[in-house]
Amino acid sequence: MGKESLLKLAELIRKEKMVINGEDYYVKELNAGEYATYTGSLYKQTGKSIKVVTKDARITLAILALCNEDLSPVFTMADFEAVSKLPGRIIEDIAQLAESLTKDEEEAEKN
Repeated sequence: MGKESLLKLAELIRKEKMVINGEDYYVKELNAGEYATYTGSLYKQTGKSIKVVTKDARITLAILALCNEDLSPVFTMADFEAVSKLPGRIIEDIAQLAESLTKDEEEAEKN
């Protein structure tokens, strides 16, 4: 056991196929860096106060989780404005699948 064995876990990122408009895409569980980006997007600091802001959370999660079969991203955060114009049901489906991949992992760790 050691650093190398832990870092090999990055190769085990899970993904599930999702068909959107007749084309195959994948939704993956977020890696630690992506998860930090996602959770960081939920908070906005104004002066000394911090507010929870969930307005764009589902779009951010969809951008971070939607990928090609090789796990390369379909979108980047630079595409936020364009992605925000997609049908809400598609964003919600992607976000729910991404969350389920994370929750499945959390449930497995509990058992």
